[in-house]
Amino acid sequence: MSSETELEGYNVEEREYSPSLLNEIMAQTRLTPGDDAYDIAKQGVSAFISNILENGSNNEPINKLLVDRMIAELDS
Repeated sequence: MSSETELEGYNVEEREYSPSLLNEIMAQTRLTPGDDAYDIAKQGVSAFISNILENGSNNEPINKLLVDRMIAELDS
């Protein structure tokens, strides 16, 4: 394991906690980790980010239409 490896938001080299991007995004929502919908929302945000990264398309801006299309794909 390299000294720069990060696991679950924990920086091995610095030995201090640094939250993951997903956790930082979820912290901006109105949900708390104790809410029933929190895990579902976290999975959805994770799928959304994965979809954006997989597409690799810089030509299509992230807007309401893209988000609606991704939600429709997840719902189907």
